[in-house]
Amino acid sequence: MRVHWSILLSILALAVLFSETPTVALAETEVEVQEEDDPDDDDELFADSPDELDDETEDEDDEEDDDVLGESPIEKAKREEEEANAVDEDLTPTQKKDRMSACLSVARIHFNRHEGDLKDTIDEIMNQHGVQTEQAIQFLQMGMIRNCYFYITPELMSDYQSSPAKFLEDDAKITAMLNTDPSSGPSGQMSPQQFELLEEILKV
Repeated sequence: MRVHWSILLSILALAVLFSETPTVALAETEVEVQEEDDPDDDDELFADSPDELDDETEDEDDEEDDDVLGESPIEKAKREEEEANAVDEDLTPTQKKDRMSACLSVARIHFNRHEGDLKDTIDEIMNQHGVQTEQAIQFLQMGMIRNCYFYITPELMSDYQSSPAKFLEDDAKITAMLNTDPSSGPSGQMSPQQFELLEEILKV
């Protein structure tokens, strides 16, 4: 099974997020995420190489682009949090909890159903971020939960609530939802409030 690039982007962003926030345990045992080695440390040994000079030029161009956009990292984080909160701002606390619970079930069953097909993706996460298998699986499942929570429609939520078992059997429907074009939704991760809700559900 091919993993949609929107899920991979979620996973890579979560690697940074989890290095700064408590671990959310999705498996039987809670694990800690190891800090990612900074690849720039090795680059300092080759500061005078042509490749390094090219990289510096690209970095300067990126900085110029940032200046044009006029958005600082703090502003970007605030914007992404507002986008995430807009997803469920019209829902009651009970509806938010039902939505998150549904997405947790979706992520778990989708992962279990395709675990064998996701081995290459798990290996890629482990290699890129220096984490163990369990941690890579967490990143992958969190990406699925994030996409589900952002893109599950009222109609799909109604289908799930009518018959969770029947909904979870429809692999094509779940896959299509998780692979929704990311340009149609929030650009960042779930908000702190949404992560707290997930942690609350996992503790039950």
